[in-house]
Amino acid sequence: MLRHSERLDARTLIANIRSKSQQHLLAISQRNSIGEDVTDELVTRGCQEVVCSLATNNGARLSDFGILHMIKRSEGDSILVEQLGQRSDIPRHLFQQLIAKASDNAKKTIENERPELAGQVRALVTDVTGALQAKFGPASKGYFVAKRNVARQNQHGNLNEKTILGYAQSHKVEEATVGLSLLCALPLDVIERTLMTRTERWC
Repeated sequence: MLRHSERLDARTLIANIRSKSQQHLLAISQRNSIGEDVTDELVTRGCQEVVCSLATNNGARLSDFGILHMIKRSEGDSILVEQLGQRSDIPRHLFQQLIAKASDNAKKTIENERPELAGQVRALVTDVTGALQAKFGPASKGYFVAKRNVARQNQHGNLNEKTILGYAQSHKVEEATVGLSLLCALPLDVIERTLMTRTERWC
């Protein structure tokens, strides 16, 4: 009934989520249509199986809160990362956080399993991130191609203000943005928002 009945409204479903077992939550996560109020409760109270079920349900509407909570719960769970990455309703800024989380997971795995490769971890994570981005979709693929190339320049000690200026003068916006992110040790989305704000003021 929890999975198929159309008579159950959001209030009733939320009451069940707060009082029933994880198997009941799993059934609710598989409904054909689920509103944001209900999915917020599921991602907060559901076990990992429930969250993964919700991630693969295209009829479930996810709020920004719900997506952020799922991204936090994806640490160490590459399956959930992939399931979230395949959704078409994730906003670009949250999609970037998902990719960053995937990078962190990959980095930890590499460092734990191959500690002798500590000096190469950044380059390897960049390649993993690029592969994930290519798999998840083209929304910001250019940044990850640029990140791979610029990270190699940085690894060889060739990334500096002059290099970034050269990127800018050649209209290689993605390379310049990634270069600033690496040199300033700031997240890519912070650099991107700053540049966009400056550009709007200049216009």
